[in-house]
Amino acid sequence: MLPHLDAAYNLARWLVRDPAAAEDVVQEAMLRALSYFSSFRGINPRAWLLQIVRNAAYSARERDGNAPLVPIGQPGEAGTVAEDALVSEADDPETALIGARRDRQVQRQHRIVGR
Repeated sequence: MLPHLDAAYNLARWLVRDPAAAEDVVQEAMLRALSYFSSFRGINPRAWLLQIVRNAAYSARERDGNAPLVPIGQPGEAGTVAEDALVSEADDPETALIGARRDRQVQRQHRIVGR
């Protein structure tokens, strides 16, 4: 799989249009590929890996809900969010993740009820 890592990153970068997100997608795809490598019965491992990358990219986009990007800038700069406003000193990564998941669940419920 390693000889095809560059192709996997290039495809992920093209699909998600963000270098950091592409790295996450490739990491997820490689974990999936390594987990299921014993079940691979094809003759083209590159195509198999790229299919996994594509599925991982689509899963990431669905999971993230096509979240809009917010530019980060200096306090008071128009059209941006100040870096200090993004994170509370009391939050740790686990608390932030739990809060983000809770917010997504509330948004999903709101969409279902609003139909």
